[in-house]
Amino acid sequence: MIINKITYKKNEFLVEFNNGKSVSIVEDSLVKFNLYKGLEVSDDFDNSLYEQDQLTRAFILACRYLSNIKSSKQIKDYLYRKKISNDNIEKTIDLLTEKGFLDDYSYAVSYIHDAQILKKHGSKKIKYSLFEKGISKSIIEKASAEIDDELEYNNAHELFLKKANNDYSFENLNKVIRFLLARGFDYSIIKEVINYEKER
Repeated sequence: MIINKITYKKNEFLVEFNNGKSVSIVEDSLVKFNLYKGLEVSDDFDNSLYEQDQLTRAFILACRYLSNIKSSKQIKDYLYRKKISNDNIEKTIDLLTEKGFLDDYSYAVSYIHDAQILKKHGSKKIKYSLFEKGISKSIIEKASAEIDDELEYNNAHELFLKKANNDYSFENLNKVIRFLLARGFDYSIIKEVINYEKER
């Protein structure tokens, strides 16, 4: 089988063969296989070219989506929405991991820092959010060592003062406690904050 023609159209290259078959590929695939007019290829080359091009497309999409750090599950969900096959999704995840572009532990650590500093979430909510994002329990447990206990207390204290607004009535305190629990703070920390303020 011989490549009869290669034409550029709408950011893709149409590779036409002398047996009437054709495959539309992206530039990365064209460069990878060093394709040119007159090149002689195997009879089943069009199938392998298509399969490899689909994997290349998945990798390109994933890299673009990775402009901000993402978890493996987020990448998988994104590629699935883009109608990438499950096989190519798994291969893309493996390739991204192998090249160091995808690291769930680094993602978890980055998420923990942002959740504590920017969102002021407690450790329980942070861990649950990571689990929802598809991070494994073992990685969550390992990354949890990065949770700043002092910052956890300071965040709980700051939010308590803001929500309590100097009203330490039983009704209001219960409302503030429910709020802090929903933010993911452990009851022991909340109790410590309340006792500190009552003793001032």
